Amino acid sequence: MFEPAPYRRLLPLAAVLVGLAVPHSAAADKPDVRLDVHGQVRHIVAGAVDDPATGDDESALPTRNELLLRRLRLGAKAKRGDVRARLLFAVDRGKPRLLTGTLRWKLRRGLDLELGQHKRLLSQGYLDSSKHQRLPERAELHDDFGGNRDIGLSLRIRPTRRLDLRLAVWNGAGANVVGNDTGRLWVEGRGTLRLGSRFSTEDARIGKRFAALLGLAGVSGRKSAVRSDKNGLLTRADDHLGASAFLALRWRRVEARFEVLWSSDTPVDARNDTSTAFGLTATSQLGAVAQIAWQPFATVELVARYAHHDVDRDDPDRWGRVLEAGVGWRPDKDDARKLQVAVQQEQDGRKGGQTYDRLRLLTQLQWSF
Repeated sequence: MFEPAPYRRLLPLAAVLVGLAVPHSAAADKPDVRLDVHGQVRHIVAGAVDDPATGDDESALPTRNELLLRRLRLGAKAKRGDVRARLLFAVDRGKPRLLTGTLRWKLRRGLDLELGQHKRLLSQGYLDSSKHQRLPERAELHDDFGGNRDIGLSLRIRPTRRLDLRLAVWNGAGANVVGNDTGRLWVEGRGTLRLGSRFSTEDARIGKRFAALLGLAGVSGRKSAVRSDKNGLLTRADDHLGASAFLALRWRRVEARFEVLWSSDTPVDARNDTSTAFGLTATSQLGAVAQIAWQPFATVELVARYAHHDVDRDDPDRWGRVLEAGVGWRPDKDDARKLQVAVQQEQDGRKGGQTYDRLRLLTQLQWSF
């Protein structure tokens, strides 16, 4: 389906990155370079409804029926000695961008250092690749709690085979980090504890033996944003705090996972076009996701998920919830090829106690080679 020649252009770039980073003593090691392509094609059917927030009669519009190339990923990995380089590009809805570009050093057994643009650590739901999601898309609220890639330095320590500790310092200026131009670094940490049999939340197959995973994370930083209000453009800088807790359990081909996320933004400076703006208050949000999956056969799974997002804990009208159920088919018993179908019901709170309800049918085909 794809011509391999264009992707070979990534080989020299990955090899150069490794060659520059590896000490001369490792020059005799032959680099191990690998390429991969991953694509997702999605079909969406959604009936138009009236959104109270816009005041437009959207229910008069035709039913949305859209077929699109959701994502095409081109990846390259190179290894030489104790250094690994990784490049990952994506075309999302026709827009190309760099997702990941890192160098990782294995300093010693159980100690790694990674430099470059890669994923932040707050949410396990976001850390898991979209390739390994059990529904066509991850819960949308993960993006609202800082789920994105950033440029920084992260340290991973594995004191035991069951405990994984990560500490990262970010500059807040990654490719999909918007408005964090305050000049203040972000600090983030995450700890993960595994119990029972070997277990990863990205495993395609759900095992029969008991396994559990517990994760805790926190983040602190300062962010800025430019918004419009009645007095013109408002530039606001906030001290940001965030925390999350994650629990996943597997047993007898059933996987259950739960995640709770919290964040708070306290304004430290706010100005409009002409003067200082006063009267701004701190805001906080809370989110929760619960998901259960069952594999009656190695190639088939049934999945249900519920997500609730309290967008502003001081405003009872701002909230959202999504209920989703679907089925997935893996002919190869892994995520190389996968067909997913899901029904999604979304409900959002609007001013005055009104709600916005939407029903969608999603079908997604993905492949990798």
